[in-house]
Amino acid sequence: MGLQLVKTRKSRASQNMHTSVLSFLFCFLFSLQLTAPSFATQAHNNTSASKPLSAVDQAKIIQQLKRALSEKYVFPQMAEQLNQMLDDKLKRGAYRSQKDRIQFARTLTDHLQRVSNDKHLAVRFDAPEPDRQAELEHEDLEKIAFLESYTIEENLGIKRIGRLSGDIGYIDLRVFGLTQFAGSAIANAMQSLSNSDALIIDLRENLGGSPDTVVFFASYFLPPKTRLNDIYDRREEKTTQTWSLSQTPTPAYDSNKKVYLLTSKKTFSAAEDFAYTLQSMKRCTIIGEVTGGGAHPTMKVRLSNQIAAYIPYGRSINPITNTNWEGIGVQPEIIVDKALAFKTAYALAIKEQRER
Repeated sequence: MGLQLVKTRKSRASQNMHTSVLSFLFCFLFSLQLTAPSFATQAHNNTSASKPLSAVDQAKIIQQLKRALSEKYVFPQMAEQLNQMLDDKLKRGAYRSQKDRIQFARTLTDHLQRVSNDKHLAVRFDAPEPDRQAELEHEDLEKIAFLESYTIEENLGIKRIGRLSGDIGYIDLRVFGLTQFAGSAIANAMQSLSNSDALIIDLRENLGGSPDTVVFFASYFLPPKTRLNDIYDRREEKTTQTWSLSQTPTPAYDSNKKVYLLTSKKTFSAAEDFAYTLQSMKRCTIIGEVTGGGAHPTMKVRLSNQIAAYIPYGRSINPITNTNWEGIGVQPEIIVDKALAFKTAYALAIKEQRER
C-alpha cells in the first residue's frame, strides 16, 4: 500500500494568548510528564530534591493538598474520602520514610489514584528555577509559550497526511494543538482529503490537547451546531455546553464516507474526547487499544515551593451517554494491539469499499 505524504504549512505564532487555554495546558503538560522530565532543569531538580523532607514539611504539604481537594476537586464526596485516607496514612506514619521530595510526590499520587481511580489527579515535584522564586505567578505564560513552540515543532499537531492505495485518506495527529496554530493545518488537511473514499485518523500517539481544537476537528464530521459535550466546573458550579461549528473553513467530510480512528493505551484526554464524541454519534469505527481514561479538565495548585498538585476541577458529560470515559477509557469496536491497528483499519476500509 502506498502513502503519498503531504507537507503541512507552519503558521506565524500569534502574540495574543487566551487564559481559556490554561486548564487544557495543565492536562496536556501533565500527560507529557508521564513520559518526560519536569520543565525545570533536571540538575536543579536533583539538587532541590536531595534536601531531606521533614515531618513538618510533609504535614504542611498534605494540609495544603487536603484544602485543594476540598475546595476544587470535581467530586466533593470523593474529596472527603481522599482527605480521610491522607489523615489516616499520616497518623500511621506511612510517609515517615519519604524524605525524598520526588518519591513523596509519587507516593501521594499512587495513594490518591488508588482510591479515586482518577488518572488526572496527581502530585508532582515541580521546583521553580532559582531566579524565578518570586515569579511563580508567571508560570502560566511560560507554559503557554512552551505549548506554542511544541505545537509548531510538532508540525501543528499533524505528523503526516496522505492517501493510501484505494483512495483511503490518512492523518497522523499527535496533539490537538492550540486552534490559532493547528486550526489552519487541520483545515488544509481536510481540504486535501475531502474527496478521499474513506479516512483513517491515527490517534495512537496523541496525548491530548486543546478542547477548542477537538470541537474544530469534530465539526468536520458532524452536522452543524451539534451538541458535542458538556463540561461541569465545580469551582463555579456551572455547566458549559460545546457545539460543533456552524460552518467549517474548508469543506466538511461527507457524512456517507467511513471514518476509522486508531487508538492505543497512550491515547489520552482531548484525543479521547474526540474519539468518544464521534463514537457516541456513530460517526466512526474505533480500532486499536482501550484508551488511557482521562476525562477531567485539570488545574495546577502549588502545595509548596517545590511540589504541586494537579486537581481535576470538572468533568465531561456526553449528552448521549450522560457519562464519560474517565477511568475506563474509550472502548474500540475492534480491539487489537496498537501495532496491528493501522493494518486492520486499512483492510476493513478496502473490504467495505468493495462491498458497496
